[in-house]
Amino acid sequence: MTPRPAMPSDLPAIAALHVANWRKDYAGILPDAVLAAPLAAAMARKWHPEALAGPLQVRVVGEGAVMSGFVAFDPEHAEGVHVDALHVAPEARGRGIGAALMLGVADLAGGRAVWLEVLAGNGPARAVYARWGGVEGPVFADSMLGVSLPAHRVHWRCGAALAACLEARAAR
Repeated sequence: MTPRPAMPSDLPAIAALHVANWRKDYAGILPDAVLAAPLAAAMARKWHPEALAGPLQVRVVGEGAVMSGFVAFDPEHAEGVHVDALHVAPEARGRGIGAALMLGVADLAGGRAVWLEVLAGNGPARAVYARWGGVEGPVFADSMLGVSLPAHRVHWRCGAALAACLEARAAR
């Protein structure tokens, strides 16, 4: 499984996976009303046809409507490489797809820091990032679709350190 750059034809599947994962992973964290139409509308805006033209880069694992996972990141952020979204389909979790996607980000980052934000209530994702050597910062208030929620910033001092941790885990 080798992640590849997303193409415009991947955007509907990316949006669908993003919506499905939020509805699954944030149930009980975000209000049901927010996870309905407002979420679908927000993801339609986010993954519009020109979404791949800006600074955000997207890598995917999957073909056509079958999207196993994707990572969206900003390699030009002033504070390092910012991972905006990392999602793996529930049926594909535990197969190393998330690690493969993050390894691509880590390799691109090299000596630059890598960071992302995760909701405090998303225990499974926080555990994965900890296994990958991520260091959580203090709790802060994040706003998601107009709802304020506690979150953490997770960072790796550099892409090379993240890559080393991911490669060491894969070798086990």
